[in-house]
Amino acid sequence: MTRTHEVDAWAAGPTGSPMARPAPATAGLRSLATVAAPLARFRPPFEFGDFFAPEDTLLCALATAHTLARHADAHDAPPARLVELTCGSAVVALGPLDRWPALRAWGADVDADAVSRARRNARVLGHAERARFAHLGLFDARLPRWLRRRAPDVVACNPPYVPEPPDAPNALVAGAGPDGARHPKRALAACARAGVPRLALSWCSLGDPVGVARAAARRGYVLDALWTAALADGEYTGGAHAYLRTLPTAFLDESAATRHALAPDGAARFGYLLLAGSFVRAADVHSPDARERARAGVRLVARLVRRFVRDGLPALATLAGREAPAGAPPLHAYVVDRWDELSLRAAAHGPVSGSLPSISAS
Repeated sequence: MTRTHEVDAWAAGPTGSPMARPAPATAGLRSLATVAAPLARFRPPFEFGDFFAPEDTLLCALATAHTLARHADAHDAPPARLVELTCGSAVVALGPLDRWPALRAWGADVDADAVSRARRNARVLGHAERARFAHLGLFDARLPRWLRRRAPDVVACNPPYVPEPPDAPNALVAGAGPDGARHPKRALAACARAGVPRLALSWCSLGDPVGVARAAARRGYVLDALWTAALADGEYTGGAHAYLRTLPTAFLDESAATRHALAPDGAARFGYLLLAGSFVRAADVHSPDARERARAGVRLVARLVRRFVRDGLPALATLAGREAPAGAPPLHAYVVDRWDELSLRAAAHGPVSGSLPSISAS
């Protein structure tokens, strides 16, 4: 039995238990927890930071694995150099080192504590000689030059994406500017300046998702594949709900059907989409229609977020199937309900063991 199944079995309890999982109402979408195997490597003593979220980390890891494999296919040789920007605990940078023995990884983060943690994690996983980490933020003027010196085959970046109200900005490691797109657009700009050939980038439907896709196309990148996962609001997104409703670039679904499907406990304010894209430099696309392919990627993102607001979860399954825009890249769609969130945390932190504390009435 896998760890995710162990925790589901534990949480479900005996028949009739108040903790029994409701029947999922997720429009036939697969749970993101069914592809959580990449998280299994990161159990204690591996350390996670305060801002670790298994959902967006896993989505970025899936896009990164695809991007590395595409590089290998294109060059008929394994990838040699991977960089993770805003690396945090370095899950995305360290995971591929198991699969690619010749691969070396670098990470960069604005948070000095995160850099120290990433170095300890590299030692825990036995990759200290193949991974290096730098105290360097996305907006540091030295970043493009730092990237050029490392000449990465692939850059991965899972940056902050929560729009921050101008009168109550989050800490630098959490907020992403008034529209939520500041960090993803900066990552694209730095990679373009450094001539990075392939990029795995995360963003979300709350943070100007179409604008990020357009910025990628303007910077000379073609969307090669897209991953998305629907989930309910959380600690930071829920706190910004009132502000998000004022943003024309924030796409959230407040319908009762979506809120119930993602959070049967009734605690959700809205649902939104995590996004992770695999991008290739247009100059490296050996096709006369590279520009049209870039435009098709933008159209896919635009249709996805707009249909999600209009139709909820069924839109994801539809666009991943028969109604994808002409020429659009592949779309991999998942759902993360409250029980899936529990499963993903168990996948990363290890199986639930021991017994629950007894509760006595006072």
